[in-house]
Amino acid sequence: MYQTAWVLFGLSLVEESGYPVEPRVLEDAVAYIQRQFSNDEALDLRTRTFALFSIAYAGYGDIEATLQAAERANELDGFSLAALALALDRLGEKMQAEQILKILENRMVQDSSGIHWP
Repeated sequence: MYQTAWVLFGLSLVEESGYPVEPRVLEDAVAYIQRQFSNDEALDLRTRTFALFSIAYAGYGDIEATLQAAERANELDGFSLAALALALDRLGEKMQAEQILKILENRMVQDSSGIHWP
């Protein structure tokens, strides 16, 4: 499913750039991801969060599932937190997105080599 989420995100960028993408392709990818959500309760939270970002970016977001992921934000790594914040923003949940960004900012490490996230 992770690969499909990446391809969906990529196709969404292609479409956003003005190139035609068959809507059915996006819809089928979203449907596949959503089936994986319901078929695999033990799905890794990081993978689920990125997939939620991908479907939100494609315009098929699942606000309920994304808010549920936000409740578990403390379990996520930096990449997943950033994806979650973007998904929430895309879904119009600006305040929730800002809360996730604060968590991400608090985890930031600044040292002589620059800024990074563990």
